[in-house]
Amino acid sequence: KTGFHVSPYRQVCNEKLIVNGGIISTSEFVVIVEDFRMTYLQWVESGTKFSSLKYGEAWVALTYFWLAKRQIDWGVIETGLGGRYDPTNVLPSKMAVITNVDFDHVVTLGQSLVEIAKHKAGIIKSGGIAVTSERKPEVLAIIRKEAEQKQAKLYCLGEDFDFSIVKENDEGAVVSIQAPYRDYENVRISMRGKFQPINAALSIASVDILAEEFDLPVSEKAIHNGLDGLVYPGRMEIVQEKPLVLLDGAHNRHKMQGLVDSLQDLYPHKKIFAVVGMLSTKDFQGMVDALTPVVSYWIATQPHVFGKPSTSPNEIVGYLQNEVGRTDVNKFDQVQEALDYGLSQAGEDDIVLVTGSLYLVGEARERWFPTMEILIGLEKES
Repeated sequence: KTGFHVSPYRQVCNEKLIVNGGIISTSEFVVIVEDFRMTYLQWVESGTKFSSLKYGEAWVALTYFWLAKRQIDWGVIETGLGGRYDPTNVLPSKMAVITNVDFDHVVTLGQSLVEIAKHKAGIIKSGGIAVTSERKPEVLAIIRKEAEQKQAKLYCLGEDFDFSIVKENDEGAVVSIQAPYRDYENVRISMRGKFQPINAALSIASVDILAEEFDLPVSEKAIHNGLDGLVYPGRMEIVQEKPLVLLDGAHNRHKMQGLVDSLQDLYPHKKIFAVVGMLSTKDFQGMVDALTPVVSYWIATQPHVFGKPSTSPNEIVGYLQNEVGRTDVNKFDQVQEALDYGLSQAGEDDIVLVTGSLYLVGEARERWFPTMEILIGLEKES
């Protein structure tokens, strides 16, 4: 039995409570929140010097509360911010998986990759296992040092495991993985994007190591089925054809460059109408600069998130006009209005791209996947 913690959710908060691939139903969610509230009050009344939880801490605690209630065997826990001081890092985890390190949350984590890497490497546990697909020498040096200090076994891409791309197109990719203990040939990845093969290599290597170290009965067929059937909302997600509507939650320059590379490779001659919006804490200028080479027309908007202010559409338009020199821009305060305009201007062979924030993607998905229908569907599935 497996559990999954993700941050943030896209449309409904139920998405943060997942067991065996199934999202918690609304009625179950109401019950678990009430149970958690009672446990929280008992904790406060016990005389602890920590008498309150921040929003993010409460969410992590609630998630662990749910996963414990469901008695999961293994949990995949995504950190929310950095790692070392993130609320998720209280777990005595068996394995630390570090994908890559780039500039994000710089106000909190630091202005250099080395500083950020120190936060990421903080999830490595004493005597544990660590796996990474990071290749930048200065970052890898930090991860190695942390693993050595904690006497953890470190597996690195290009040294302990590797991959090769057999085929790649707009429907995904086929890759062969040379994991530490076994080889996995011709694994089909259904998710789009040039960055997905390396992600697949990292995840398969991690499972391969866990299977060996903890005698888990993971078959090669399970590996193939897992990657082939994997769909993740908001990651180069196609929600409509003619025009093609693509949703991607890239929210920093590095992620945006990965998206741009994929667009140039998969849709080299398509006209792209970009609906963009970012939180105010993000480097919107860096994202705009990365996206500029592929965008034919800009539509600025903003995600609406409680407690998290957005970069104003006026600021995005001002930067595009005054610094980038683009005149093909428009702006709308509401995401659905921005979508309406983009869809009205794009031809059948064009692309409407929604990007800049996972929260923006969540708001945009409402058009094709209404929240109420999602909640009703979860209730029926339970």
